[in-house]
Amino acid sequence: MAKQVIIKWNIFKKIFYNNPAFIFNTDNFTDKIVEKEYNDYWGFSPEDHRNMAEELDEEDDRSDTIDKISEALAVHDINFDIFEDQVELKLSAKPTHMINFENISNEYINIRIDSYVKFKQDALNWYIKHYNTDLKRIMYVRQNENYEAKVSKTLDALQDPEIDLIINPTFNFIENVDDLDLDFRTDGLVFDKRFKKLVNLEYVSRVKPQNYYKFYYTFQVLKNCDVEVNDFSVIIIDPISSTLKTVKKDEIKFFESFAANPLKSISLSTNKKIPDEIKLLEYIMKKTGDISLSYNGSFDVNGNFRFINVAKLRIIPNDGIVIDKEKIDLVSHDKYDIKTNSYSEILTRFLPFTPKTQEFKIIQLKPFNHYIKILAKAYREFNNELQWNYHAIKYFFNIPNDYDETKVDTWLTNKIHYRDEINGDITLPTSFSSQEKMILLNYLIGAKYDYYSAKAVGTKNMKNLKNIVSRVSQLKKDINFINIESLNIIKDIHRKDARICWYDYEGFMGIYPIIDNVPSYNQVVNQVSVIVTQNGQQTHAENIVIDTKDIKLIEMVKMLIKIYADNADYYVVYNKTYENSRNREILELARKKLYNQPTTQDDFDFIAEYEEIFNSKEIFALENIVLHINNNTIDLADCFKSYSTISLSNLIGNINLSDYVFFKKDETTNQIISYEPFEDTEDFVNHSVASTSNLINIDYLMRFYSIKKIEKFITHEQIQLKTLITPYTELEIQKGTMAMQKAMERNAGTIGDTLWNENIVPSLKLYCENDVRAMIMVYECIMFLVRLKHTNIDDFEYKIQAKEFKYYINDHGDLDVKIFN
Repeated sequence: MAKQVIIKWNIFKKIFYNNPAFIFNTDNFTDKIVEKEYNDYWGFSPEDHRNMAEELDEEDDRSDTIDKISEALAVHDINFDIFEDQVELKLSAKPTHMINFENISNEYINIRIDSYVKFKQDALNWYIKHYNTDLKRIMYVRQNENYEAKVSKTLDALQDPEIDLIINPTFNFIENVDDLDLDFRTDGLVFDKRFKKLVNLEYVSRVKPQNYYKFYYTFQVLKNCDVEVNDFSVIIIDPISSTLKTVKKDEIKFFESFAANPLKSISLSTNKKIPDEIKLLEYIMKKTGDISLSYNGSFDVNGNFRFINVAKLRIIPNDGIVIDKEKIDLVSHDKYDIKTNSYSEILTRFLPFTPKTQEFKIIQLKPFNHYIKILAKAYREFNNELQWNYHAIKYFFNIPNDYDETKVDTWLTNKIHYRDEINGDITLPTSFSSQEKMILLNYLIGAKYDYYSAKAVGTKNMKNLKNIVSRVSQLKKDINFINIESLNIIKDIHRKDARICWYDYEGFMGIYPIIDNVPSYNQVVNQVSVIVTQNGQQTHAENIVIDTKDIKLIEMVKMLIKIYADNADYYVVYNKTYENSRNREILELARKKLYNQPTTQDDFDFIAEYEEIFNSKEIFALENIVLHINNNTIDLADCFKSYSTISLSNLIGNINLSDYVFFKKDETTNQIISYEPFEDTEDFVNHSVASTSNLINIDYLMRFYSIKKIEKFITHEQIQLKTLITPYTELEIQKGTMAMQKAMERNAGTIGDTLWNENIVPSLKLYCENDVRAMIMVYECIMFLVRLKHTNIDDFEYKIQAKEFKYYINDHGDLDVKIFN
């Protein structure tokens, strides 16, 4: 009897990794590597393996834009069937609530899951209303039934002339390959019999390029089920209202897309010669996927790269398409203004398009039977649940690019000896995140590789195993140093009597807009910790947590006033991109509230409270506060981040050995000391990879520079500083994602008043204040490293009165200050 092998999209998509050894039993592969596979092959597991993997995940846990968050979500398919088993369908005549799901919120269920279930409900309601569907002609396939029953009900509904719309349609067919029965399965959000269209759902505001592959797979399954399909589409968050930030609190608008932009990342053009209206339109068309329906020079709703045509023709675009800036009418470009014209109307006007590159790349998929052969052989050879085939995984990833199928084609008809030494190119799927790539590389390379920053290893080196090993070896041998230019980044802290405000935001987000004009997945700040110092002494400290149960914009404005701290001289943060962006966003949100026609009680309340605070309904007072804060911000991260060679050269000029303090741990005293390891500058540059990219290089950091990583270095080396923090492991809230989660749960109503006020708020305050004190500690660490060689820094710290000055090393090799008139 043949063995049943269930094939769903999450298995089939791995065929396109071009690594048969990585198709089966590789879900959640990073966890498997960290917990088992690394040790199974190499015979040991690095002591800090798990911790380092978690640190990689936390390195940038305050994602700055919707694109970063959406990109992360778009990498993986989300399956909530396990939760939808608890959902019952109820039909209602109410136009805004056509389908109601039972409330499945429970404290043990991650609140984001609950939001996604509601999202699906709202998307279905939108589709039903959009196509004026008779509620009596809808059939719902319940997700808690067994698979055979779901398939049977779907097929019955397809034959029933009284049914127009099938919700949760489910399909399968079985292909026998000798000893295996490959059970191919697929489903969708709806199957609309009126148009013979299958519709999927995505939880972001752009269409994933992987949909081209997914719909090819779905088309083949439906074809083998004798189900005629004439169209495919994807419902997404409306990119237009999201981009223009015209969204309303707790409401999502939807958009139906019929194509996708094939490029992994989407960005707004920075071409200054092009009107903003054109750039914005192009950006939105990239997100909707309509840009791909313009391959032949103008928009064609039935273009070759419409999902259904790609599925039938087996061709997938692999290059971008852009608006042809040479041919577009730049004189009367206002007719392309998405703010004043409807998107659908703009698409009917003449819009010239052109491929982004001269040689537009198209991927030709093979017949479905070819992929069946791959699955069958891969299952027989590599479906070993006990241990991965390390040598085979490494062998197949040893290809020059993502689309090279040569090794797979050879493997299909030949026996391969996987144990041959491999040091050439390595290509990991572009859909893998940076963390996934680094953990997989660590598994492939072993002890010769560490979790170094991908930026430090270098993009070119990351594609070649031999180059990776060589580069990591160089990084491990690098020397510890600090360049005096670091002092010029923080020099304003040294001004006598200057009032310095150190602050740190925490924010949260949701799939539904938290407040008006803040799109899905955009962060809203809900807490801040502020510490004001003068001449190194704390003069004020305050922790503010806004109750996210019903967050108000005016509370964020009040936070800005607290940060302003009565016109402090300077403001210190760690990664100013985040804080400065949030400050500007609060300003713009306030501007819209003040100058748009008020329509809700919340609008009127905001205007009244704003006027009470500033004695004016004008934005200028708040604008001056934000400009003062942002224009006088000192970013400690600038001392530790990596620069391009050109950027560093612009910052420090020529590399001069005297500008550096080199340090190491003394083996006798176990103390960090300064020393002189190089005879001249040339010797230093030849021996240090970091010399052309960093102001500070600390081997312990492995070229990462999160504040928590630096704190661990200080603790590890037992550096005695004036400011010490509570170890994060001793806190109830230990990282930003935990703080965000609590804010989200409170916003959703799963944390009650007593728990929030008596337990959560104090814990949030402790965590956020700890982050601010960690910044002060990092500043003191910089000073400690400089002081190893230049003890006279104490002559300048908090004593500078000059308006303009700069630190430098004088002709005697001593630290000095240059005063500018």
